[in-house]
Amino acid sequence: RRKRIRISPKFTKVSERRKYANDLLERITLELRQGWNPWVNYAAPEQYATLQEVIDKYRSYLSKCKAEDILRVKTWKGYTSYLDNFLKWNDQQPVPIHYIYQFDCRLLGRFVDWLWLDKGLSVRIRDNYVGWLRTFCKWLLSHSFVEVDPSAHLQTLGGQGSMKKNRTIIPPEAMMNLKEYCRKNNRHFLLACYILYYCFIRPNEMSYIQLKHISIKRGTIFIPDYSSKNRKDGTVTLPDVVVKLMVELEIFSHPDSYYLFSHQ
Repeated sequence: RRKRIRISPKFTKVSERRKYANDLLERITLELRQGWNPWVNYAAPEQYATLQEVIDKYRSYLSKCKAEDILRVKTWKGYTSYLDNFLKWNDQQPVPIHYIYQFDCRLLGRFVDWLWLDKGLSVRIRDNYVGWLRTFCKWLLSHSFVEVDPSAHLQTLGGQGSMKKNRTIIPPEAMMNLKEYCRKNNRHFLLACYILYYCFIRPNEMSYIQLKHISIKRGTIFIPDYSSKNRKDGTVTLPDVVVKLMVELEIFSHPDSYYLFSHQ
């Protein structure tokens, strides 16, 4: 296909027309090297957006989701980490993509193969990247940045289902040694271990506990919905061993607004 670009008639002198044409040729050549397609912006203006423009909008979208509690902080960190790693990989390519319409299935296939085969990441991490790419591509599709889902061909290899997590059990002797060490050197850390072990309260949930959430009379800890994993309020029973350690550490000598664990 041949595309004709007419020079504006405002350039009346031949020297001006030639100078403008030479400058135009240099600009077009540079854009073509970056992957520009002169027909894309006429077919779908959104697809002519640069990769950086789209990434900036996507980062704003993720930040808004985190602020509105649609995405957990852990999920937000994961998505931004995947995105940063993809951008680093793209920058290292012989011809990095510059426009979002270049974000296609062949590019994603090369990226995923690089993660697993060249970089040597586990199949579980590879599948996690595939999951993020599918989410990202759905966002691109919903904003008309792409016409078809580039991730439709990507397949997980069963990292979440067929492969078991590599867990190790701490021997009872080591547990006792750790308990005695914490009892002598860091009893507040021992309290955190007790709450995790006896109450099954996650570390992130633990960081939101205030003294007003603890009831000695009822022997319970209240977990507010904004910190719990299922986004629901919950009440957990406190064993006597945990209450006793709290009393020994004089936890309840502080105002109710204080957090159970903090830097002060």
